[in-house]
Amino acid sequence: LLFTISYSMVHQLKLRGHKSQVLSLAHSSTTISNHQLNQKKKNISSQRHDKPLCHLISGDSSGTTRVWDLRCHSYRASHCILAPNNVVSGVKEVTAVGFHPLFDNYPKNEIYNDDASNIEASCPFTVYTAVGSKVFGYDLRQTKSPSIISQYDFHIAPIDGGEEINAIDIFHDSKHKKTFLATADDDGLLRVTDSLGNKKASDVSSPSSISQRCSTYQHSEDSTSPALVTSAAFRPRSIKTLDVATAGTDCTINLWDINRPHNKPSSTLHIRSDDSDNMNQICNPPIVHSLSWSSSGRLLAAGLGDGSCLIASIDGRSLVESYRLRGGHDSAVASVLFPRFGSSTSLSWSHITAQDRLIITAGNDGSILLWDLGSVVAGDNAVSPSSMFTGCGDTGCNEEMLSAFQDLSVTQQEPKILFGIPHGKKSNWIVSSSAEE
Repeated sequence: LLFTISYSMVHQLKLRGHKSQVLSLAHSSTTISNHQLNQKKKNISSQRHDKPLCHLISGDSSGTTRVWDLRCHSYRASHCILAPNNVVSGVKEVTAVGFHPLFDNYPKNEIYNDDASNIEASCPFTVYTAVGSKVFGYDLRQTKSPSIISQYDFHIAPIDGGEEINAIDIFHDSKHKKTFLATADDDGLLRVTDSLGNKKASDVSSPSSISQRCSTYQHSEDSTSPALVTSAAFRPRSIKTLDVATAGTDCTINLWDINRPHNKPSSTLHIRSDDSDNMNQICNPPIVHSLSWSSSGRLLAAGLGDGSCLIASIDGRSLVESYRLRGGHDSAVASVLFPRFGSSTSLSWSHITAQDRLIITAGNDGSILLWDLGSVVAGDNAVSPSSMFTGCGDTGCNEEMLSAFQDLSVTQQEPKILFGIPHGKKSNWIVSSSAEE
């Protein structure tokens, strides 16, 4: 399901095509940061730099991955990718997907396409899919749409050897001009490699394996009975370090600096069981299902099995629990997200903390909630979340949402639920778009 928020209204659209449960999502607008856009505007002024490309990729439990061009109002998949049968035997679930950062190895004239209404428009992306314990890359820059793709362009071999991958995250280090891919595995390991394929599809005569270096990190302190690593997330805007957070079924969050030579986390946060009287929080341990960093890299959110959401902050080199969002969900929080909405691209670099005030949680109870963290959690320098929405306060709109938007204020102190979307079914993954169309 696709939800759009505009003029104080929530619109629901259905993207049809998958025949089985959708397990993973990624949006292309996350491949270009607001800072990158501001830096590149002077160099690509003749291109469509004001609106990031609006593509969605989704993976399901039957081994099918679909790429959607959301600029095209037909809302049909432009590409259908099938998991390779000859490589992954017996395992079909696409547990994680992602886009390669655009500014890493793509010519500027390939990044933007003015023909947004044409379903045949090329897709200037390399995408990644995780199936079983393997990650495959597909270069779509030379692929016409619509198309069915059954052959991968390259295989990220360095991360092989583990069990099923639960999550992947991709990060471009502009300082060292490297792109890193991290995987969170069932065997309790974080695997990180910068050996990614970057060949054009037309240059690949046969699928290639990228087999170079890979660093592994044991998430659990107990190596004899390792916990599953459920999520991994690179920290944005870290200047002197290259941080990635991991979390798992051992109710801990680790922060790693992958530039450091040893395999010890720089910080470990042990999540305590909640003392609340809520029966769900008493019966279910606070295992971590999902992680999300705020755009500023100041805050880290964790969706927990007891139905709460933990907000951690960076204090020096340590992760510190700042707040626990309670009372929103009746069961586990399956996915959590600091959203990156379109109007934030107009904010200056000094106002990047504006997005630290908003967070979305999705639970196994079928509800999707939008929270305002307030100044208690986000800090006094956070900009009012109302600046992210256009048309807020218009008449003739949903009363619950109108009231929520009118209550948005920079002076908001305590965290509160702004409004909820009664989805009705468990959400496996949530993403947001910073595109404005």
